[in-house]
Amino acid sequence: MNKIGDIVGGKVVLSADTLLIPCFKKIWESTEDKAYAHNQIAYIIFKHYYDSPYASIYMEDRERILRKELFKEDWEPNDMVKQAEEMYLEFTNTLNLKLLRAFRRKLEVISKYLDEPMEYMDMKLVKEILASAAMIDKTVKAIDSLEKQVRKEELESSTVRGGSEIGHFELPKKR
Repeated sequence: MNKIGDIVGGKVVLSADTLLIPCFKKIWESTEDKAYAHNQIAYIIFKHYYDSPYASIYMEDRERILRKELFKEDWEPNDMVKQAEEMYLEFTNTLNLKLLRAFRRKLEVISKYLDEPMEYMDMKLVKEILASAAMIDKTVKAIDSLEKQVRKEELESSTVRGGSEIGHFELPKKR
């Protein structure tokens, strides 16, 4: 589990430390409806967690789907949610995760371009894309490798010597 939360059984489970972070605490305390507050935080985690069930969906489609599933269709993230989203990215962005997200964004762009009708395509550009298609396999393998490294990194950060996991309420002693 990262420091904010995790997805278990298709549901977001917040870590014990989540509400210690001011921007998440602000969301939690902004409403009496704790299910709504939880959904606002879940929106952020589902949207950005590398292993989210929504991770394979284009970002703008992912946002629309999450808004529809967690709220009403016309819901838009307010400033508190946007601030918490930025903080989530700051807390979770390791070098490997930044690379993984960057690769995914580039693959989305290539995929969208290839979906365009042929009459709108620049044939020179198409040839360049097809010439680089061989690199896509390597890129996909690199992404898979990055995902494995991110998972390993996440597991290593939640274990202690002897392989035990750190419990939600256990804090390592400061030296």
